[in-house]
Amino acid sequence: MVLLLFSTASLSAQVGIGTENPSPRSSLDVRSQINGVGDFYGFMPPRIPDENARDLMAPLPEDEGLLIYVVSTETLEIWNGQNWELVRKISATVFADELFISKYVQDDDNFNAIEIANFTGVTKNLSNYRIAIGQGKNPLSIFIALDNLSLPHGSVYVVKHPNAAAITANQISADLTYSGQDAVVLQDVSGTVTYDVLGKVELDWPYGVKRLLQKRKGKGPSLLCDLNDYQIFAPNQTQKFGSHSF
Repeated sequence: MVLLLFSTASLSAQVGIGTENPSPRSSLDVRSQINGVGDFYGFMPPRIPDENARDLMAPLPEDEGLLIYVVSTETLEIWNGQNWELVRKISATVFADELFISKYVQDDDNFNAIEIANFTGVTKNLSNYRIAIGQGKNPLSIFIALDNLSLPHGSVYVVKHPNAAAITANQISADLTYSGQDAVVLQDVSGTVTYDVLGKVELDWPYGVKRLLQKRKGKGPSLLCDLNDYQIFAPNQTQKFGSHSF
């Protein structure tokens, strides 16, 4: 059994694990050795057996920052105040199930652009995909076929409206017209299969008004648009287009 040294200072409430002299600037000081000598030890976060057990924890918004390791999914997760967010998945290689919309921008005068990323592990032919747009509460009615090009794993493809002059794109389409309340969907070319959704189809929702959305690391295609999956920037941050990290 490994014995760790605990030290407390009652006046300042410092606690040390593995040290008799915790830093006066910390409330908890955890060291990898005991007083700087002997074997090295790591920090093991609370281990939760599966996602069902995780959900039974029912953390509150004020529990933001809570960190756990979920054994069944091999994921390190942190509570962001509303949802569990993936910090790290222990795997040699992690792939997305399909292509997904990695970036989106909307601003005045159809300053619109969409970035599509491939992190599936294989090359995809873009002619098998299309962008669909539903304006306001109307069904999907604008369809933009993608060029007949191969998109290798780890690459992105940018489609923009002609008015988005500041963005370098692979394809320019005057049909890429949407407000920040319109649904933007990535589908197969026939419209039979939907892969990724921004906004809500047939519902006004100002999720993307005058902003740039960038999918967070580890977040791939989803049929439900959750803004917690995105980093949100001002629409002038156009240098972010052209590459993505999954």
